[in-house]
Amino acid sequence: MRKQGVLITLEGPEGSGKSTQIKNMVRYFKRKGIRPVLLREPGATKVGEAIREILLHLKVNSMAPETELMLYLAARAQVVH
Repeated sequence: MRKQGVLITLEGPEGSGKSTQIKNMVRYFKRKGIRPVLLREPGATKVGEAIREILLHLKVNSMAPETELMLYLAARAQVVH
């Protein structure tokens, strides 16, 4: 039987302080005896890493914003699954 956890995501543009907040959260959870698992998105799975490659290498104006959104959502769905 798998242990059930909680998925916490931090969203925001580059430079908004996500990495700082993640470090603070990790310290907090560790003090409470909780071992957090850090995942990057997109990424964290084979499918997610492939999506990351597409997003990073095709960051051009020819990709419709809706396409980019759907790729991010697909990567998130893979992590949650």
